[in-house]
Amino acid sequence: MDVKINLLTDPSGDELRSLQAWLVEEEELRGRVHVAAEPPEPGRMGAAVDALLVVLAPGGALAVLSGVLITWLRQRTSDVTLTASRDGDRVQVALSARRMRSLDGADLQRQIAEVERLLGGESDAGRQGAIGQ
Repeated sequence: MDVKINLLTDPSGDELRSLQAWLVEEEELRGRVHVAAEPPEPGRMGAAVDALLVVLAPGGALAVLSGVLITWLRQRTSDVTLTASRDGDRVQVALSARRMRSLDGADLQRQIAEVERLLGGESDAGRQGAIGQ
């Protein structure tokens, strides 16, 4: 399964690169996280970082990905919103840093389980979830 991660408020790509660094720290995700970049605009040097693509193997990697996404969001000092989608955007989850910072341990575990459930479920065209809005 492929999961595409976009940050809605990150024109420089710095936050996306930060998230990439967090993801590759996890053994289950190492070698499975790739940058999806757009070709450079005319007059600009280098490609713009557009998204991260995480190629997940069967097993617990989705739980690890869900946990890292939420933990990373809690560490943001600005209000970052990300979307994670699978199956070519057929299933999409939106997460907000502002909401994640206020959750206690039990609520965090529920959020991780909900992200895992939404992204890991059987293909269901058009299913979306907004978590932490």
